Amino acid sequence: MITLSKLPAESQKVLQIQNWLKHKECSDLKALILSEVAALQEKSSRLLVNSVDEPLRLADAQAVAEEASHLVRFVGMLERIQRGEHEFQRIKIGVSEKTLWQ
Repeated sequence: MITLSKLPAESQKVLQIQNWLKHKECSDLKALILSEVAALQEKSSRLLVNSVDEPLRLADAQAVAEEASHLVRFVGMLERIQRGEHEFQRIKIGVSEKTLWQ
């Protein structure tokens, strides 16, 4: 039999993470990530323009745009954690042996 039970998030660790996210170093990290997003969006735009002549470039443009989208969602998650709007859930999975004849 498989059992799942939710464990409360370790509040001390979450508070440490939230405090770190409020420091300038984290702001610098987010700025670097967002500058990478801008570069990826620019690259995606160039590939999209070139896809008029080379249809295979369309898939490349979509892949680069998707990468930028993932980074934007990551920064959004960091910001939600910083504001305390994201709840970490830990799940404990247990396995036990049980027979039908008991």
